[in-house]
Amino acid sequence: MKRIILIFILGICTGANAATLFVLDNVNDDLYSIETNDLTNPVFIGSIGNSGVYKGLIITMDGKLSSIDRATSEIVKINSANPLLTSAVALDYLVTENLEGLARSPNGEIYVILPGMVLGLLDPSSGMATPAAVISGLSVIEAMAFAPNGTLYVAGAAGTFNVTPPKASTSLFTVDTNTGQTSLIGSMISSGVTDIDALTWADGYLFGANARTSPAEDLWQIDPSNANAVNLGNTGLVGISGLAAAPVPTPAAFLLFASALGLLRVARREAA
Repeated sequence: MKRIILIFILGICTGANAATLFVLDNVNDDLYSIETNDLTNPVFIGSIGNSGVYKGLIITMDGKLSSIDRATSEIVKINSANPLLTSAVALDYLVTENLEGLARSPNGEIYVILPGMVLGLLDPSSGMATPAAVISGLSVIEAMAFAPNGTLYVAGAAGTFNVTPPKASTSLFTVDTNTGQTSLIGSMISSGVTDIDALTWADGYLFGANARTSPAEDLWQIDPSNANAVNLGNTGLVGISGLAAAPVPTPAAFLLFASALGLLRVARREAA
């Protein structure tokens, strides 16, 4: 009995480590959710209902999803339960391909990539972006995400800005939000990564995917310390241009821990 209970507790804890990600399909303008420990059953939430070229996905402080429409240079809000657009605000800059990124810092600030390889702070209510720092040493940025400690990670390529044709985003960097100084974590090519167009942080790792239209995309779990990428499997989805980790419900996590603790106490009493 003791062994069965301990195995059950281990199974609970292992399941608790799985992350739920919102996935933006830029080919069909659809929103899905997936579990990082089981990619076989993506859940279709619904269609955004507006034809756009969406890039990046974040969860704002009010719990809405936001993305940038590259076709119209707008920041849009999306209802995660019924993914129709709830608002669209024109940006005061032109969104440029290969200079893309949308990330929310732990304190709620929204960062974007501005023309000229400039990191910007975006006011989503007005669409105004304030330059924060010129980013050094990168030719391409296609996705970025914050860690809980405030470190900004970007998927991009080293080199001189405005290189033609642009390089694929196969390397992981950190960017200092105050100075724009970049630090190379490592290349992901040896792991099999060909391009990263979407990036998010969950459960101590970065998760990334490509936005190509064919074949269906794999999900990559990326170690933020060395850029080692592990292929978690095929998602069955195409054109993944945005990933956002769903918030972990604290009450459920507490109940999970309490249940496991209670079972452990039962096991200890049986052992005694």
